[in-house]
Amino acid sequence: MITRTQAVRAGYREEFHEEGHPAPGRHVRNFTWRASGRCKTWARSAYAFKLPIKYGYNGPSTYITEETAGQYHLASECPFKVA
Repeated sequence: MITRTQAVRAGYREEFHEEGHPAPGRHVRNFTWRASGRCKTWARSAYAFKLPIKYGYNGPSTYITEETAGQYHLASECPFKVA
């Protein structure tokens, strides 16, 4: 899960993995998203944030928000490392 602090500190091109890895023993495929801009925060809402991310070079783009933060984790902290 991505926290607000991790989203604000994420540098340009920071990598995130999308949750939903298969069961152990099966082929592990990481869907790697990259930060494509700065994280937007609001003074009136202490927990709200919006981090733009994209998949691939010309791939789709979306945002990590406080509602979708549970679907992503930092690539450096991935619990499903492939040996």
